[in-house]
Amino acid sequence: MAIRLIVDSAADIPRRRAEELGLKILPMMVSFGEEHYRDGEDISAREFYEKLIESDALPTTGQVTPWQFEQAFRQTLQQGDTPVAATVSS
Repeated sequence: MAIRLIVDSAADIPRRRAEELGLKILPMMVSFGEEHYRDGEDISAREFYEKLIESDALPTTGQVTPWQFEQAFRQTLQQGDTPVAATVSS
């Protein structure tokens, strides 16, 4: 049994490195007006900065939902590990 860290994408850890460390990254939502993306899945850091330059709308972010955390915790527990979450705060 191992302790598995679950973080939101605000941790800004590259996916490859997260996999090496056994971390689970849950994507925050990034919105430019009516366009919505899952951070690191639907939009890369490069694409984010390109949109930041091109878009008239300033981006907003949304936190990972409790349901997403619950699913990640359940999966970790089913694997026999102990989940610990570290998230961005206000």
